[in-house]
Amino acid sequence: MASGSCRSPGPPRPWSCWSPTSRTPSGGHPERTVRRARNRAGRTRGSGRAAPLLDLRLFGRPGFSASVVVAGLCGAATFASLAALPLYHQLVRGLGASAAGLLLAPLGLGSAMAMPIAGRLSDRLGSRRLVPIGGGVAAAAALSLTTVSADVPPALPALQAFVLGAALGGVGAPTIGSVYRTLPPPLVPPGSSALSMLNQLGASLGIASVALVVQTADTPLAGTHRVHAGLTGALLLLLAAAAVIPGRPSPARPEPVAADRPATHPC
Repeated sequence: MASGSCRSPGPPRPWSCWSPTSRTPSGGHPERTVRRARNRAGRTRGSGRAAPLLDLRLFGRPGFSASVVVAGLCGAATFASLAALPLYHQLVRGLGASAAGLLLAPLGLGSAMAMPIAGRLSDRLGSRRLVPIGGGVAAAAALSLTTVSADVPPALPALQAFVLGAALGGVGAPTIGSVYRTLPPPLVPPGSSALSMLNQLGASLGIASVALVVQTADTPLAGTHRVHAGLTGALLLLLAAAAVIPGRPSPARPEPVAADRPATHPC
């Protein structure tokens, strides 16, 4: 029961009667509860300041930095392909928007088929094994598009787009999984925000680069070849960064059984 010195006119304020030796209704000391709350708030706000949109301290972790670089390059390659292939079909082959969209569908189909499979495999094999394979196949597919011409059968660019999409899907899912395995649970929210921001930034730069290269090229076909040559170079950089991403997740260590612990007196 609160002492008489805690009573004050007005509505009851039970927190004004707590002392360092009293306990909260949940059984904890109020000073410890307030200290934990302030620590949690300080991690996000700092000394009364708003939390940064991008916490640069996360990039001090090599595994996180490599994973974010791979994710950004993968986003740039994916969206650059989504912009370049329809321009090739429309400007070089003279197809309409509907036909160009249909010939772009294999890229998305290959990515959609590969991502769930690669995500499950990364849990067992690790991202460091899968990402170089996907990046290498994607680089080979992009390199093959540097020699495409205007009179090839439509099935060939569609097949190349399918292989490129499947390879990029095999890169994206393991890379995202490696980010969450790299960071401890308290750093997952800012790490996820950084991953999303840089992935979208890479996508924007990829689309802008395609528009710039195609517009400044002598012919649309030459612009298509230059775009996929640059895409091949970006995927080679992805392969270099993939060597640093986290590997196979370590199995969880079993906790000791309570019966094996020495008994202690409650006092």
